[in-house]
Amino acid sequence: MFPINKLESALYPNILANIAAASALVIFWLGLNKPSGYPLKYALCSPIEGPPGIVGVGSSISDVGVGVGDVVGVGFGDVVDVGVGVVVGVGFGDVVGSGDVVGFGDVVGDGDVVGFGDVVGSGVVVGSGVVVGSGVVVGSGDVVGFGDVVGDGDVVGFGDVVGSGVVVGSGVVVGSGDVVGSGVVVGSGVVVGSGVVVGSGVVVGSGVVVGSGVVVGSGVVVGSGVVVGSGVVVGSGVVVGSGVVVGSGVVVGSGDAVGSGVVVGSGVVVGSGDAVGSGVVVGSGVVVGSGDVVGVGDVVGSGVVVGSGVVVGVGDVVGSGVVVGSGDAVGSGVVVGSGVVVGSGDVVGSGDVVGSGDVVGSGDVVGSGDVVGSGDVVGSGVVVGSGDVVGSGDVVGSGDVVGSGDVVGSGDVVGSGDVVGSGDVVGSGDVVGSGSPAISGSGCITT
Repeated sequence: MFPINKLESALYPNILANIAAASALVIFWLGLNKPSGYPLKYALCSPIEGPPGIVGVGSSISDVGVGVGDVVGVGFGDVVDVGVGVVVGVGFGDVVGSGDVVGFGDVVGDGDVVGFGDVVGSGVVVGSGVVVGSGVVVGSGDVVGFGDVVGDGDVVGFGDVVGSGVVVGSGVVVGSGDVVGSGVVVGSGVVVGSGVVVGSGVVVGSGVVVGSGVVVGSGVVVGSGVVVGSGVVVGSGVVVGSGVVVGSGVVVGSGDAVGSGVVVGSGVVVGSGDAVGSGVVVGSGVVVGSGDVVGVGDVVGSGVVVGSGVVVGVGDVVGSGVVVGSGDAVGSGVVVGSGVVVGSGDVVGSGDVVGSGDVVGSGDVVGSGDVVGSGDVVGSGVVVGSGDVVGSGDVVGSGDVVGSGDVVGSGDVVGSGDVVGSGDVVGSGDVVGSGSPAISGSGCITT
């Protein structure tokens, strides 16, 4: 628009050449003095309208909002905010590594560090102070909270929401649509399925595998190497030891403690406040009531129902289909056959063997070391002393008292209210009437 005189015509090309030379010197100096671990090429672009900055070979930058003191590493083949009119908000002091791909409409907060070779999908929101390791893949539409730390090589699926202060170890895979609460700590090598919900303050050890649709309450602690099947629900404050395997569809109540090496089958329901010792094996479809204690090394068969407040000792074996009433106490080393029904409030001593298909009434007391044969029916309120042997198919009436060391043969019928003294031997097929004191003496033998 304005005329140019001869002097200006002569100086103008020189000025342009001097600017180009100065720019080249600046880039060369930056290459010699670049920070350790950062690329040689730098993007010098202004946040205000004007000519584009100097960009590396094969790279493109369009309307990038770069704050004061930012370092944007644009290496060969990098793509940063491709598309006319799209603005990537890069906060003050941010570092974006070489080989990164930042999608359209992404927002990166102040002070963030994005490692080399990362891929960030479209529409991602990254809070301030976040540290993202190298080789990370962040899906589109994800929300990453303030101050999070994401390890090297992690994969975060599409549409995930990650709360503030989360720490994620290296090599973690997080499925799409997951929700991770604030303050969560996830160890290295963890695999989390799609649709998972993890509450605040959860700690997940290394190498854990969490299936799709799992719900983990706040404050839960999951040890290293744990495998949690699909659809599992873990209540708040639960502690799960290392190496535990939890089948699909399991429900673990709030405040439970599950020891190391435990195996829990599919469809199991564990009530609130339970304690499950180390090395326990719980079959499929088991129901464990609230406040129960299951000892170390126990084996609980499929379909077992354990009422509330039950205490199961160390090393017990409980067969399939057993029903254990509320408030029962089962001593250590007990073997309970399949299909047994144990009433509420019963006490079963240590080392006892209870045969398959037995029915033990409510309030019974069975001493230590007793052997109860298969198919027996023991009425309510019965007291069986320590070391007794009760044969198969026997019927013991309600309120009976059987002394210690007694031997009751197979097929016997003992009426209600009977008293059998210590050391007595009752032969097979005998019938003892109700209320009879006939064999009340110690050491008597009836044939």
